[in-house]
Amino acid sequence: MTTDCLIDTESLCSRLLESIGEENCLNAFTKIIANHFHADAVSILEYKEPRLHPIALFGISKETYGRRFEVTDNPRLAVIINSDVPTIFTDNIGLPDPFDGLINDKEDRLEVHSCSGIPIKAKGQLRGVITLDSLKLGVFKKFPAENFKSAAFIVAKIVLQALENYNLKEQISNKTLLNQTLIDESLRNSHELIGQSDAIQHLKEEIEIVAPSTLSVLVTGETGVGKEIVVKNIHSSSKRFDKPLIYVNCAALPESIAESELFGHVKGAFTGATSNRSGKFELANGGTLFLDEIGELPLSIQAKLLRAIQNGDIQRVGSDRHIQVDVRLVTATNRDLKEEIKVGSFREDLYHRLSVYPIKIPPLRERMTDLELLVGFFIENNRIKLGLQSVRLNKSLLPVLLNYSWPGNVRELEHIISRAMLRAARGGGRIVSIAPKDLDGMIQHNKSPEIKNIALETIGDIPIISFKEELNFNDMIENYKRTVIEQAFSRCNQNWNKTAELLKVDKGNIHRLSKRLGLK
Repeated sequence: MTTDCLIDTESLCSRLLESIGEENCLNAFTKIIANHFHADAVSILEYKEPRLHPIALFGISKETYGRRFEVTDNPRLAVIINSDVPTIFTDNIGLPDPFDGLINDKEDRLEVHSCSGIPIKAKGQLRGVITLDSLKLGVFKKFPAENFKSAAFIVAKIVLQALENYNLKEQISNKTLLNQTLIDESLRNSHELIGQSDAIQHLKEEIEIVAPSTLSVLVTGETGVGKEIVVKNIHSSSKRFDKPLIYVNCAALPESIAESELFGHVKGAFTGATSNRSGKFELANGGTLFLDEIGELPLSIQAKLLRAIQNGDIQRVGSDRHIQVDVRLVTATNRDLKEEIKVGSFREDLYHRLSVYPIKIPPLRERMTDLELLVGFFIENNRIKLGLQSVRLNKSLLPVLLNYSWPGNVRELEHIISRAMLRAARGGGRIVSIAPKDLDGMIQHNKSPEIKNIALETIGDIPIISFKEELNFNDMIENYKRTVIEQAFSRCNQNWNKTAELLKVDKGNIHRLSKRLGLK
């Protein structure tokens, strides 16, 4: 056997140990591993049950950092995890590879041909996985079995040590949420904050600071930035993590039943009150009460909310009995409450009670370096839902996405990627590639909802469309609806209930339509 077919374990160990003190040692490791194992691509995945999270990559597209790999949906990763020794897969074994189509600068040959994996375990417990991929056949089988096994053992031990240090420095404790059956369905998604930008790191630090306390938190930001996810992070990182997180959408709360919804009622309190009923404050006792769209709460209910906060007790509608509650209050809004105070639609004393610790979420346009990771995250989520084997980004797609202003923020990006995947999947094939042609028309031509492709004149309150360039009819109608709602929303001082009244539509419909149009 020639030395060309041996892994230099002494050099491998030396190089890895030299890099272990570096700030980004895990990324340095992937390059060293790739060089010694003759791999085109290497990944280090950390196991956070039940998923594997990429934390260091070499030769693999950056958007992969945003992906989360379910072990049950990735049979190759399952094989690696279930073994205590490194695995070298037979070329073209037929099992789908999670990195098919994700190798950098290899658009002419998308599929990975040789694959190996090394489990990272501590005292029998899985900590992660190292994957090695090559576009050449038989790369890893050319090494003597014992030589490959020894090299893999060195890599696993040193990466484990670095991983322990990484967790100590970088990771916020991830506690299991219990008693979540009462949380609104809109909150039943992953609450991981995806991104590595300075803005998102600062946001994570703010959450880490305030979460262990009992202070009231006011979360602000534009529509679609992810306020609900921030609230879930605050709760799951708090001392109340194993108690209920109760969600209330104030915008969808009619004034006639708002008091009953928040504080409960007793039998006979009003027509239809056929039994005693606990309100959201009682349900959240010991846990966290999340009041979303707090700026939409009627003034009459604001006064009663203030009293409950001040006294730490509530009264059910129709009852004189005071009920003590221990609730951590977290609120969210996309409105400027200070401006609402000036116009008299929000109480200043309540504002100060709610905003003991304010957190502002940056819009997507202020953290565009996170866009590629977010795209990867949404692709992997949708890949599983759509039953696709592998999805990749055409290299010309990212510049198009980066050139768009994203007025609907992360939610708009998620919806755009979902639609693009559906269009790209129509062509079939083992590997689906998303190209600019699969995006919505306004994204392809950098047309944001400010309607850059039509001129708007105003006669009274009605916008009139003047054609400036050829448009798809459906796009014109959607743009028209979006513009009418935007103008009405602005005229109503960003109050959705008043907007619905002005447009003479049902309040529930205005919320659903606004979400579909990317305005919420």
